Amino acid sequence: MKVTRILLALMVISGIVLTMSGCGGGGETPAPTEKPSTPGDQATDVFKLGVLGPFSGPSARTGDEFKAAVNMAFETVNWQIGHYTIEPVWIDSQSDPAKASQAYEQAVVQDSIQAGLINWHSSVAVSCMEIAAKYQIPHFAPYGATEVVNENWQSDPDKYFYWVNKWWPTPKKLSVSYVQALEDAIAAGNWTPASKTVAIYGEDTDWGRSFGAAIKEQLEAAGWETVAEEYFAIDQTEFYPLLNKFVEMNPAVIAGTSTALPSYSALIKQADEVGLESLIIADGLGWFGEWYETTGNSSNYVLDQIPGWATAEGKTFAERFEAENGFPPSPSAAGLAYDGAGYFIQVAQQVYENTGELSKETLADFARNEIQTGNWSYTDGIVMEEYKYTPETIPDPIVGKGYYIFPVLQYFEGQSYVIFPPEWAEMSLTPIGETPEISVAPKPAEPVEATEVFKLGFLGPFSGPSARTGEEFKASATMALEEINSQIGHYTIEPVWIDSQSDPAKASQAYEQAVVQDGIQAGVLNWHSSVAVSCMEITAKHQIPHFFGFGATEVVNETFDSDPDKYGYWMFKGWPTPKKLSISYVQALEDAIAQGIWTPEAKTVAIYGEDTDWGRSFGAAIKEQLEAAGWEMVAEEYFAIDQTEFYPLLNKFVEMNPAVIAGTSTAAPSFSAFIKQADEVGLESLIIADGLGWVGEWYDLTGSASNYVLDQIPGWATEEGKAYAEAFEARWGITPSPSSGGLSYDGTKFFLAVAQAAYDEYGELSSEVVYNFVKDNVWTGKWTFTAGIVMNEYKTTMDDVPDPVVGKGYYIFPVLQYFDGEGKVIYPPEWAEQNLQPKQ
Repeated sequence: MKVTRILLALMVISGIVLTMSGCGGGGETPAPTEKPSTPGDQATDVFKLGVLGPFSGPSARTGDEFKAAVNMAFETVNWQIGHYTIEPVWIDSQSDPAKASQAYEQAVVQDSIQAGLINWHSSVAVSCMEIAAKYQIPHFAPYGATEVVNENWQSDPDKYFYWVNKWWPTPKKLSVSYVQALEDAIAAGNWTPASKTVAIYGEDTDWGRSFGAAIKEQLEAAGWETVAEEYFAIDQTEFYPLLNKFVEMNPAVIAGTSTALPSYSALIKQADEVGLESLIIADGLGWFGEWYETTGNSSNYVLDQIPGWATAEGKTFAERFEAENGFPPSPSAAGLAYDGAGYFIQVAQQVYENTGELSKETLADFARNEIQTGNWSYTDGIVMEEYKYTPETIPDPIVGKGYYIFPVLQYFEGQSYVIFPPEWAEMSLTPIGETPEISVAPKPAEPVEATEVFKLGFLGPFSGPSARTGEEFKASATMALEEINSQIGHYTIEPVWIDSQSDPAKASQAYEQAVVQDGIQAGVLNWHSSVAVSCMEITAKHQIPHFFGFGATEVVNETFDSDPDKYGYWMFKGWPTPKKLSISYVQALEDAIAQGIWTPEAKTVAIYGEDTDWGRSFGAAIKEQLEAAGWEMVAEEYFAIDQTEFYPLLNKFVEMNPAVIAGTSTAAPSFSAFIKQADEVGLESLIIADGLGWVGEWYDLTGSASNYVLDQIPGWATEEGKAYAEAFEARWGITPSPSSGGLSYDGTKFFLAVAQAAYDEYGELSSEVVYNFVKDNVWTGKWTFTAGIVMNEYKTTMDDVPDPVVGKGYYIFPVLQYFDGEGKVIYPPEWAEQNLQPKQ
């Protein structure tokens, strides 16, 4: 949410006051907030804010940038918010976690700080988040990136949420860009190393080891061999023995990081002195404004990742900073610190506007309910476009275009040039000794003329009881194809729509016709489990690779595992076996009982569902899981997929009065009739209706009869997903569901990305090429799809195939409970928006 703007007249007055009181020189830097303190407010209270940084020690240069940037930010509001004077308490970490936590505790106990701001080192973050939790001090915008912070935070969010929002994501979310840049350069022929070998180096801290472990894992996944891994003290400045060792090994790349300028500049200069020929990834060299003054041309060809002064506001800030402080700022240190201070100012102003007071309690409440839920974000920074957090990313920010992102740079003669991502590149990666070809922007590749056709079969229920899902499939697939202009390389991708009619026999007949008559070379999507079981025989018979079939039944897995060479053409399921997801219902029920939120008279359950492979698979899975948790099964009933009259069955359930009825259907007409009739007959059981929300109009079809129903569907958790949903509805006039429209869009894009990668590797598209690429890369986990709008990452491994990996960060559905047309998350606890509500 944006801070409410004050009246124009007051803004003008405030601007005049600030201009008169500001320091001279340079352009005026915009305030990092939309709303300065009301001029009429008199400061009657003091709010003490702890600013944590390395103000002495090996990273003191960063501390200088921190202090100057924070001062500049708060001067724009005259160090006042409402009737509070903001008094800074400078907490010197000395780049030492033990000293930092001691100083932080002293700032709380003796200096009475009520909130904290920023921080540089990962190891300091790990120690100080304990102090913040102990005293319930909300700490905003700390940089420490290590995944140890995330692991601690997620181990007990109620305790650690006071470490509000990391200002730097875990290393692996950024370091993968180095790997992609290297791989792209090799693939394009711009760089031909003798072998793909790497030596890892870095400071011996949580940050140094986190970065080293992340990039090592990512490089090895891309086929690189690690020949050494060396860490050194943060204040070390003599590297000749280590570097001579690297000279003897002669790896193609050395990759590492340091947060201390004296140490880093010494390493870079000494690497040049000993004649190291390896390409150097020096992550963070440019975090210091004087990186070139301290390294000179020894930094030529070095790769780094730092943001830039991409906006006019950022450039103005940098000019003013240097004029006022006598040294140049780095976007990573001063720039992000200025944004962090601006972030806090805007948070504090919003809290004051909402509550009329500033305290650690009101700030912590806002942090938990607004920042960490994604309701509030900051868009007035000078470095990143938007700082935003969601329940899925917290404590990390969202990483990606439009949010938090660093380009990969290569240094040359004191200037940095973007080499990755390709759409931002100012030059290609340049091997050591060669002259870079620098351009303002890369020339777009000449469009390739489509000279061949690749026919792609789309399998879905385009007629019959699940035709509404088929509509979403066709619309989503069309949108995905249009994004690439239905072309990969010199191939036009021509869709062939295969109508399953929700009938396995008709589906397999239609699929075979698509192969024999229409000449499809690959297939994608599918809704029903029974259709998957029948059609995987056709793909095996004709060796047609098929992707992202939703049919979840374990029968598919059993068939696949019985003969992978034969059935491996059903290559990647778009929905895992039911038991991998249904267990969450059981855990949600058990948690509610254990907490006293729900007290059923008896743990009894009736199973119901459509009489299909999917319906029986789901029923068998949840039945087994509930019985293992001590539940008694009182009935198990299945019905035709197109049945719409359920009064006899539901009256039977009313007489039995089980605590829960649990089941599923894939046909909206059937499921909506079931839910409405359950309400009509007065069924008091809690209903698990797995898949009710798979069609966008589920509430239009069921109305308030769906209140209290439990379901599992993904949501539109990303901005890209929400934008897709809006565009979908505007174009097609129907509301998409994440489970059908969203996943079919992701499934189509998954295949198109696979096809593009296969084309890049082999120079052609065919059934055989696609199959081989998936077998060698997707099944082994080397290649994953991360550009989806529903799940963070679609990945499989040799242990999971044909299922996707299930879990946080991969394929996961929350458990929802419906009320008045809205689904509220009740499980897992860390995502919960409310507790399970018993029927009343």
